[in-house]
Amino acid sequence: MVEGSDIKEIKMDNYQNILKKINDEHDQLIKKNNDLEDEKEKDRKSIDQYNDEISDLLNEKNKIEEEINEINNLLTSKNTKINELNSNISKYNDEKLKLQKDNDVLEEKYKKSVAKNEDIENIKLKIEENKNNLLNYDSNIKNILKDIEIIKLEIEPINCDLLTKEEEKKSNGDKIKNKELKIDACKEKIKIIESSLKENQEFISNLKNSYDSLKEYNNFYYIDKIIFEDDDKGLFFENNLNDIKNRSELKIRIDRNNAANAKKVQRYYHAIRQLNSGYYKNFNLFNSIKTPSIINRFDFSVPDDVIKKYNLNKKQLSSVNKAINVNDIFYLQGPPGTGKTQTLCAICESVIKKGDNLLMCSSTHEAINNFLERL
Repeated sequence: MVEGSDIKEIKMDNYQNILKKINDEHDQLIKKNNDLEDEKEKDRKSIDQYNDEISDLLNEKNKIEEEINEINNLLTSKNTKINELNSNISKYNDEKLKLQKDNDVLEEKYKKSVAKNEDIENIKLKIEENKNNLLNYDSNIKNILKDIEIIKLEIEPINCDLLTKEEEKKSNGDKIKNKELKIDACKEKIKIIESSLKENQEFISNLKNSYDSLKEYNNFYYIDKIIFEDDDKGLFFENNLNDIKNRSELKIRIDRNNAANAKKVQRYYHAIRQLNSGYYKNFNLFNSIKTPSIINRFDFSVPDDVIKKYNLNKKQLSSVNKAINVNDIFYLQGPPGTGKTQTLCAICESVIKKGDNLLMCSSTHEAINNFLERL
């Protein structure tokens, strides 16, 4: 009897460590998601606050615009008054020009009347009257100009008020724009948070599935050691799984003339132990064995020349299609003579035509040579 002392022993506490690690990572993601939810709620409250502030600013803006309208109406009234006064000045100037012309005519008539010794009193009176009227017009114009100056002085502070209000309006608009930018930033942040939450939730779901799968797998029977017995009965596996669970050991009888089988069993056993302990590189390996998925979508189809070259039947063609479109692992199983090597050659040639790299491995050189001869 030879004990398999060269087989790597992996204690079950490694499984517990893996489960704990997954569980801790799961809890950390849950906490991270809770923090993200709190941050998202904080941003939503900020958006509500900014909207309230914008509402107040818009009310203030409306009030400022009403005041600006009142100021503009007042300025319009003042400018209208100035225009009316300027119009009166124009009228007085027109009247003055007319009186000046009349006086020029009267002066000329006065000179002629003096030369002829005619009555000149009426002419003199008319000339004096016109001069007095001219003086009155000048006085009126002077008073109007004073009124215009007064109005202009009144307009000056009104224009200052208008300028102040326009600046307040601009400042108000800048504040509104700033709040709107903050709202956009919060919305963008919420969008990023929701994307992170979605990714984290998917990862949490994957972690939970992994945890459940590993926990379920941890309930499988565990063998502490394997014993090889060498006798004339040949290769023998104990079938009583309950007995295996209780005794924590597995006895295997190997034909003394077939020592290669012992090494093969050792490799198989080691691979199962590695899987049992969680030491495998492909994350989906266990799930693909436990719950294999069905491939219904083919992004790449088997080329016609490959189908014709290997004379693939319906089942073989289906297997090739699935193999070249799978993301992780594809298992091909069948009894001798069903065309596994033929199907494998079709898979490899299709992969090459697809433009992907290919690595062919086998436990024996004979299998590789057989494959290369068929290819």
